Amino acid sequence: MRCDPQTSKIRVLYLGDAIVVRSPFPYLRMEPSFTAVPVTACTSHASLDFINKQMRYYMPRTSDRLKNNFDVIILSDANKDVFRPAEISWMTEAVTDSGLGIIMIGGAESYEGRGTVFPTWTTTTVAEVLPVEMQDHRYCDQAIRMVIVDREGEFGRSLPWETLGTKGVFGEGHITVLKQTSHLVAEGETFSYGRIPHLVWWDVGKGRGFSMTTDWTPSGGLMFMTWEYYGDFAINVVMLTAGRKLPEDLDVVYMIRRRSRQYWDIRLTLDSMVDIVDSFGGDFAAVTAAAMDCDGARAAADKLYFSGEYTSALEAYDFAIRLVNEKVDEARVLARRALFNVYLIEWAAVTGTFLLSGFALYTLMVRRKLYAEVRLTRLERA
Repeated sequence: MRCDPQTSKIRVLYLGDAIVVRSPFPYLRMEPSFTAVPVTACTSHASLDFINKQMRYYMPRTSDRLKNNFDVIILSDANKDVFRPAEISWMTEAVTDSGLGIIMIGGAESYEGRGTVFPTWTTTTVAEVLPVEMQDHRYCDQAIRMVIVDREGEFGRSLPWETLGTKGVFGEGHITVLKQTSHLVAEGETFSYGRIPHLVWWDVGKGRGFSMTTDWTPSGGLMFMTWEYYGDFAINVVMLTAGRKLPEDLDVVYMIRRRSRQYWDIRLTLDSMVDIVDSFGGDFAAVTAAAMDCDGARAAADKLYFSGEYTSALEAYDFAIRLVNEKVDEARVLARRALFNVYLIEWAAVTGTFLLSGFALYTLMVRRKLYAEVRLTRLERA
């Protein structure tokens, strides 16, 4: 199993459409057992200038940095031409030689490039570590319905597929062929092309490859994104590809994940309160200390989650949520105090200005009779 030796977290490098469109990246970022880094590499949603900056700043600059700092690589609608040939080779070597996982998600710029409208990945070494054979000039331009064919496998047991219903329909996808020794989890049922591979994984070298031949962003997976377990699907795909055992106690684990996301939603509110209190000269130290207390409670819950103590972890997350709610209320009180001081100062300034203006007006207009009029004079020569 690949993970950070210090924290036991799975380190994810998300290349493609992580932040430029709606994607499962926020779920990966909030998952307690992950750390996730996004790198924009999709030319359909961002300019080349922006992509090049992203690649310079966040793409690992050497093969060793890629192998040592990440455990799973996601290529989601990533354009092949934005990568240097060496970077593509590094990704392949990281999988086969160092045990990283690699995931390719369907999209116009994935696989064969929408019938070679975009650059194709078929000629790269990345194609060698994926569990399906890409087909040049073959693209499914019609609706695809996900059909789970392996419900007894580890991934098939990890999600309640019976709740998917019509949300398992995708707009388009790629036509591929299974490789030997690959594990077929789901097929895509089409009108004209029959059933085609949809969800597939395999072990290759020391690592693992996973293929999803449709998109999981609004471009082709808009209905799929409305599924209640959409985020859990993405998380489980990453866990499977990293070689981590998938949870079997589905209800408790999914409740924990939702508690974790709820915590972060409230925690963002607390961060905004910190900024407000600091801007208006309030007790910044008290709010910062409160935020640290909340993070400590959340870290304790994360530790229980990592160790598989799910019942205790659920209770710990509930406590962290109650604590962060209390701290948000306390921060609001501090913010109101800080704002009251600001209002008081503004009221004093406005009132003082009004009184001074009134005094000047009274002196110059009402009391003007105190000043005697003088007759006109004219300047005469001495």
